[in-house]
Amino acid sequence: MTNGNLSGYIKVDEQILPDSGKRILAGRKPGWLSSCTTVLAFTLCFAFSSIHAQDVVLDEIAVIVNDGIVLKSDISRETRFLEQRAKASNQQLSEDLTGSEQIVERLIDREIQRQRARQAGIEIDPGSINRAIERVAAENNMSTFEFRELLQNQGFDFAYYRSSIAHELLLQRLVRTEVESSITITEKEIDDFLAAEKASQPQVIRYRLQHILVASPAGAPANQREQARQVARQVIRRFTDGESFSTLAREISDGPRAANGGDLGLREADELPDFIASVLPNLKRGDISEPILSENGYHVVLMRDIEGDGLEDPGEDLLIRHIFITSDPDDTTQEARRILVAARERIIAGETFSDLAAEISQDPDTKDNGGELPWLSSGQMPQQMEQTAKELPTGRISEPFRTQFGWHILEVLDRREGQGGSSRERVAASQVIRQQKFAREVENWQRRLRDEAYVQVLK
Repeated sequence: MTNGNLSGYIKVDEQILPDSGKRILAGRKPGWLSSCTTVLAFTLCFAFSSIHAQDVVLDEIAVIVNDGIVLKSDISRETRFLEQRAKASNQQLSEDLTGSEQIVERLIDREIQRQRARQAGIEIDPGSINRAIERVAAENNMSTFEFRELLQNQGFDFAYYRSSIAHELLLQRLVRTEVESSITITEKEIDDFLAAEKASQPQVIRYRLQHILVASPAGAPANQREQARQVARQVIRRFTDGESFSTLAREISDGPRAANGGDLGLREADELPDFIASVLPNLKRGDISEPILSENGYHVVLMRDIEGDGLEDPGEDLLIRHIFITSDPDDTTQEARRILVAARERIIAGETFSDLAAEISQDPDTKDNGGELPWLSSGQMPQQMEQTAKELPTGRISEPFRTQFGWHILEVLDRREGQGGSSRERVAASQVIRQQKFAREVENWQRRLRDEAYVQVLK
């Protein structure tokens, strides 16, 4: 093609683009090298029919990102959207988004993420976007229609707002697939974290006590004081035989907390009378004191719990195996559940759990190991999984149940006493470590995606 009207164009991968490398004649579809075909074909026909026709530039390419592009119109729309969002919140546009370069960087990252999601087969259906917008509207006590009207009245382009929600959902799923699932936390990391926390903070120990007072004033006759001591010893004997301390306190105690079962709540040692504080170092959880004499009579205390000593009840550890089918939180088809109902029936009919795990489980870490997980303590499993496992007899197959990750069936293989340390503290430490790792890994993942991408900013 040598017609004079085509001399202003060059060929790129068999597609005709303006020789500036930055102008196109229409918006793109996914895969920019194929997006210009229809419009350019029309333009060529128009060029042949009118030799002196002038080019009409509808948009310009600002950045080439791998096989995708960022248009100048994208930059303008994103800038308007961010400015409008800041205005609606009565805030200034944050410094890291001020200026076109920062917004261009934001759009480059977004395009890279879109491409990565496409490669991973991750898509966001319109229903998921609708439900996300409905949740935002509900949080603002509005219907979806009212929320849409509010956005439009504030100057937002609702279609662009919708596309921003779609990208947030896409990024969440992409990060969950490529980053979150790869994060592991070792017991040593938890031990090191707790040791560092303990070293950096003063140790504060608090005691949860229950208390019974058998009154006998200091000036009472000796036989009356002895009678009070015998009643206190009777309390200890009855508790040791299995009676409830709370019931005994309501029946016998002359103390001000008798109606509450003698519960003194959590107290530090210096918040207690000296005659009670002095016996605390000799009591472990569940221990009951000998009768303690004061000017008011005889006291008996029960050590219900100790907080801050790092020796809280570790509870029960569980050894379980599971079969897992991934499912989107918004999925209402129940297909994953139906698969697991059928798998459970096959196991009950005689097939082995291990064989079914290898055949259908979508947990890559356990499917080749019969679905078996490591020993898990309280708080180390999703809440619904832990509750199901605790209530399930050993050797029984659970009904299908759902967690935030998908659908499961499980079998409890064994139980043992918790392996020491504060279960609550270890769970909390694990969550903090996971959050720290997650933030670092997301940053590293984003940097790696950018380093691997081909990016050309056009001038």
